[in-house]
This record gives sequence, C-alpha cells and structure tokens, in this order.
Amino acid sequence: WFRALFLLGIANAEKSDDIDTRITLLNDKISYSLYTNVCRSIFEQHKLMFSFLLCIKILSGAGKVESEQWRFLLSGGTLASGMPRPQCDWLEDNVWLEIINLAQLSRFQGIDKHFADNLDKWRALYDAVSPETTPLPSPWENMLKGLERLLVLRCIRPDKCVPAIQLFVEEQLGRRFIEPPPFDLHAAFSDSNVSMPLIFILSTGADPVKGLLAYAEQSDMSDRLDFISLGQGQGPKAERMIQKGKDEGRWVLLMNCHLFVSWLPTLEKEVEDVDPQKTDPSYRLWLTSMPSPKFPVSVLQNGIKMTNEPPKGLRANLRTAVAAMPSERFEATSKPDVWRKVMFGLLLFNAVIGERRKFGPLGWNIAYEFTEGDRDVCLQQAEMLVDEYEEPPYKVISALTSEVNYGGRVTDTWDRRTMSHLLTGFVNADVLTPGYAFSPSGNYASIDATNQQGYLDYITSLPVNASPEVFGLHQNADITCAQNDTKVMFSTILSLQPRAAATGGKSRDEL
Repeated sequence: WFRALFLLGIANAEKSDDIDTRITLLNDKISYSLYTNVCRSIFEQHKLMFSFLLCIKILSGAGKVESEQWRFLLSGGTLASGMPRPQCDWLEDNVWLEIINLAQLSRFQGIDKHFADNLDKWRALYDAVSPETTPLPSPWENMLKGLERLLVLRCIRPDKCVPAIQLFVEEQLGRRFIEPPPFDLHAAFSDSNVSMPLIFILSTGADPVKGLLAYAEQSDMSDRLDFISLGQGQGPKAERMIQKGKDEGRWVLLMNCHLFVSWLPTLEKEVEDVDPQKTDPSYRLWLTSMPSPKFPVSVLQNGIKMTNEPPKGLRANLRTAVAAMPSERFEATSKPDVWRKVMFGLLLFNAVIGERRKFGPLGWNIAYEFTEGDRDVCLQQAEMLVDEYEEPPYKVISALTSEVNYGGRVTDTWDRRTMSHLLTGFVNADVLTPGYAFSPSGNYASIDATNQQGYLDYITSLPVNASPEVFGLHQNADITCAQNDTKVMFSTILSLQPRAAATGGKSRDEL
C-alpha cells in the first residue's frame, strides 16, 4: 500500500529539471498524499496526532529534533524534588516540579532560577487566555523556538498543548496538515480496484450506507448494488453475492462484519482469491465493520480503509456539512436568501450541540450521539416551512428541532431545557440580518453569502479552535477536557515509540 502511494506520488508530482527543486516537490507531494490517505482511515481524535508525528519524523530526518527534548515532551522529567518552590499563591507544586525537571535539559539550564526571580512575568504567561501565542519572558522568547516552546507550555499550561501543536505543525508543514480533507467517497473509489476491498470502519452514530447508496446512484450502479447484513446463516448467501459480483461487475456491500467473526476467514480467502484477469473490472467489494481484533489483517492491509464520523472541531464540522450539500440546495425554496441564513443557523446549532460533548457534564449530563440523520431531517422540515410560509415560523422550527427531532434522543430534563435555550440564539428573526452574532465575540455571525462557495470561504476564516463562549460556556470550561486531550495524545504517542530490546538489540527505526 505504501509502495503504491509512493509510486503514485512520484508520477503525480510537479516536474522540474532542477534536481533539488524536483526532490522538494516530490517530498511535498508524497508527504501530503500520505497525510490525506492515512487521515481517511483513522478516527478524528487521532488525526492531529498523526500530523504531529509526521512533522516530527520529517524534522528528525533533517536533524532538527533533539531526542532529550522529545522524550521530555512525551513523558516529563524524573526528579521528585529540587530547588524550593517560590512563595506565591498561584504556583502549584506540580508546575514547579515540572520547571525543575525542564531546567535539567541543556537548552533550558537556569530557567528555574529565572522563573523564581521573575514571577510576575511568568504569571502573565500562566494566566494568559492564549499562552500558545503569548511571548515568553525575555530572554527565553528569543532563545527558544518551535518544539522548545512546546516544552515550556507542557510545564506551565498543559491545557494549551494541543493548540500549540497545531501552530507548530502549521509553521513547519503548512496549514493544510492540520485541516483533514472532508470525507470523499469518490476519491477512495478512484484509488481502488477489483482486488482491493473498500472498508468502512464504523463508529457510534455513523451511517456510511446512506452515502454509499447516494454514490451508487450518482455512478449509475444503484441497480447493480447487492447488500446484506452479516449474521448467523448469512455466509453462503454472501459468498454467492461475491461470486455474482465478480462475474457480472456488480458492487457487493457486506455490513457489520464484526458480528460474524466465524465467517471472516472465508472473507479473507474470497479477497485473496480475486484474479483481476478473470474478474469484471466494475466489481467492488464494500465492507462495514466496527474495530475488531478478529478482522483479517491481510484484508485491512490490502484494502482502502475509511472512517466517516463527525469531524473534530466546530469549523471542521461546519465545513464538512456545507461541502457535502449539493450546490442547488443553496437556491432552494421560493425565498433562497431567507433559507440560506436559516439553514446556516441550524447547521451551526447542530455543530455546537455535537461539540458540547467534549466538555463532559458541563456540556451535557448524558453524552448523546447525535447523527447526520438528526441534522438532515431538521433541515428538510425547515426548508419546507420557509417555502410554505411568507414569514418563517421560527417557533415551529424551534419546537420541531428541540422537542421532536433532537428531543427524542435527549432524555435528561435539564439537557432538554438547555437545548431549547441554546436553539433560541440560532433560530430567530434576527438571523436574517447580516452580521447577527451567534456568539458574544461576534466570531460566528450570519452572513450575506449567495452560494455554497461563499459560505465555505467564510467558514475557512473561522478560528481553528472554537472558544467556549460559542457553546454558551465560561472561558475556563475547556481546561479539564483540554488537559485530558493533552495527556491522551502524549501517552498514545509514547506507546507508539520504538523501544530497544532488553538484550541491547536495535530499535525498530535502527533496524
């Protein structure tokens, strides 16, 4: 798979007669091709982590990453005591211990003494709303660059490490490496062939079948698509469908492979036995499965893996939703100008209630799994009401959205009340006024765009990381979840690092 990706990158990269320019173009093309293809097959929570690892690998190859700094970033220091903590009420013991450990690194010698002698300057960084962009106290601002700044943040404000990592990757590789491309079924299909199955890795609330059926319709394959949900006794029927697909050039969709573990060895043999010379070139095998240790490794390695879950982040969620809509949807109803603003308000509301889950009990008492189907039915009803009434019936749209469509999923009384209150800010007569602010800061507002591209351009200008204020929460609401995100990312990266054997053998990288 990687070899094919590498060769494809060489073939598609921009040509140049200058060897140095050609190598730069090749590196750029292959790196981004690897990023987009891997992002297609991993869950949202791992995409930034992959970007960061890719960035570190590239910089390590250029000799720009010191191993002791990389180890400290992932696991911290080992000292349990040291210079006494300065007498101040804001500096916690664990933060001071991290500073002492940081001072043991060659590039940070003396930072503990400087910290103790300049508490007011360091407190400004400690209390900053965006410490990842706040200058460090002199002279450290000029001394430390890139990854070194991340080490300081890890010690003082670990809750801001994830935004800082985004800035770091953007600075080193470009912004496109922190913005995963939207789910594109056509691109995945274009990379496939008869011997390469297309595998949807399922997550809670995701339903890729709807998108596949729409794509089959678009590709004139809807009458040549056979599908079955696997389970006890369905094996022979699935085998007959696969054979028919090979012979007649049909698409075969096998759903919920994880529920029929005993048949998976047969699936593996079916995939391995495909002979491209004897198989109709239109044949494709589509599979859906939850992550399972019993799923055949060879099928995973040879197949095109795809995840289809709501993107992580408010902006990414909005961008994916708007990009997936047909352009003619923006001209729907007899009042398209009104409809576009109502539609955008509902899309933003859907993104907000989904993202509130990351705040834990502060967001929702119960972590609800809202789906694309919930959003789609809200939009369909709102479109119908805007078209039929001279003035949009905002109270009716609000009641249908909060009490019926989402209300059937939201079971907690206080959560239902919260949802109804939130919705009033996104569905009201004021949204028709360009510039109407959906958040106190005004970062999210109703705009006067006339087409799909206008909304996509506006969404691109939004902050990468949404402030808690757009969710109706206090600025400090994301501290706990941000700290947890940092811990999970660093512990996961640490678990992926190559380890030397106890006998003194070489690491995986050295081999």
